[in-house]
Amino acid sequence: DHYRKTNTAPVTFVDFGMTEEKRFWCQERGRLIKLPVADIFVAEKSECDSDIYADWEKSYGKVFWESRNSWFKKPLACLLSPYRRSIWIDLDCEVRDSIEVLFPLCDQEVGISMAKDVKKGYNSGVLVFRHGVPILETWADWSFEKNRDFRGDQEVLSHIIQEQKLEFPEVPQVYNWSRLYEDHSDVKIYHLHGCT
Repeated sequence: DHYRKTNTAPVTFVDFGMTEEKRFWCQERGRLIKLPVADIFVAEKSECDSDIYADWEKSYGKVFWESRNSWFKKPLACLLSPYRRSIWIDLDCEVRDSIEVLFPLCDQEVGISMAKDVKKGYNSGVLVFRHGVPILETWADWSFEKNRDFRGDQEVLSHIIQEQKLEFPEVPQVYNWSRLYEDHSDVKIYHLHGCT
């Protein structure tokens, strides 16, 4: 409802394992794509290095473990986008204004754009991307093959960006405004991420 007040671009939902009721809800409001990937590719806590995950838990608590199966599917879902230019928006984001100005941010060579994260790197909760750019393939490959070394998909993508020294215009912070910041009237997308 919030999105439709200020936006007309088509919406596509990606089914990571929805109930029939939720699939029907999504199909009434946009296109629905099924992601045919099982949860088994994401490393369990026991398969991760204990020194690494101790740091994750110190910084983020322990609740994130239950979200990793979904997080690492995000890059795989982005590869299925039927559009030339797309904006991935996490479900915990409230769209308050038009997002049209974001689409051109992916027209540069790298083909993606994101806002900085509250803690470090970039936040993939709002991701602008162009279909077929190599970084999406790399992100998906690493998320599939190396997820035991990263807390979530955005840490994978941030690592790739840093390693490859990629430069791109960043999504303005008001389009991925963390709930940890003070809310205000200029916020375009309010991101209610993490635990409250």
